[in-house]
Amino acid sequence: MWTNRTWAALLAPGQRIDLTWDAVPGRTWQGAVSSIPSTVRLIGTRNVGETTCIVDNRDFKLLPNINVGVTIVTGEHQNALTVPREAVHLDNSKTFVYEIVNNELQRRDIQTAISNLTEVEIASGVTEKALLALASTNSKPLREGATVKVVR
Repeated sequence: MWTNRTWAALLAPGQRIDLTWDAVPGRTWQGAVSSIPSTVRLIGTRNVGETTCIVDNRDFKLLPNINVGVTIVTGEHQNALTVPREAVHLDNSKTFVYEIVNNELQRRDIQTAISNLTEVEIASGVTEKALLALASTNSKPLREGATVKVVR
């Protein structure tokens, strides 16, 4: 998983970007990073690095000076096993998930690969058919051996 101090090191000219605008739901513009940040500075509580990207806007539907959502793709794996980020836990530098087996939580150590804001790729440790716990409905922390009822 990336920290705020390392994300800028992953950027390189030519990387794909996906750009969305709330005013045009379902539309994604694509482009590429053309320059990488030379510095990262603190603005409020966020570390910010400015980059320049070239976006394909042949139909001129994307207007200038608007707020957009930008995703810079620094890594991509096809047909990867991914889980919601809230299913992944960290304890003493060990990454794990809770698998539900016979209505009981069993801790499974895992190896992760790339991630984004909402999903984490599982490189090893669980299978595609594993049923994983995300959170409890009674605000109690998850723990190994706890009896659970699956709610869908």
